Amino acid sequence: LLPNGTYLAGRPVGPDILLGELIPPDLPQPFTAKEYAKAARQRLEMARRALNVLASLGLVERAGKAGRAYLYPLPAEVENG
Repeated sequence: LLPNGTYLAGRPVGPDILLGELIPPDLPQPFTAKEYAKAARQRLEMARRALNVLASLGLVERAGKAGRAYLYPLPAEVENG
């Protein structure tokens, strides 16, 4: 997912650390972009963009829909840690 030697703010970063920084801990399982926006205190459009980037990096996956909203399950690295 991320190349070895990736750094964020001077610290080595792996997928689990990156997700821990980007996924708020109080999200329901699975969550929508609207729920992510509320938990991350971001505008809905910004939350959608963030989730699209995370999905394109393979760090989150879309797992169905609730009405017109995509559902994103919490990755195991975040859920367990």
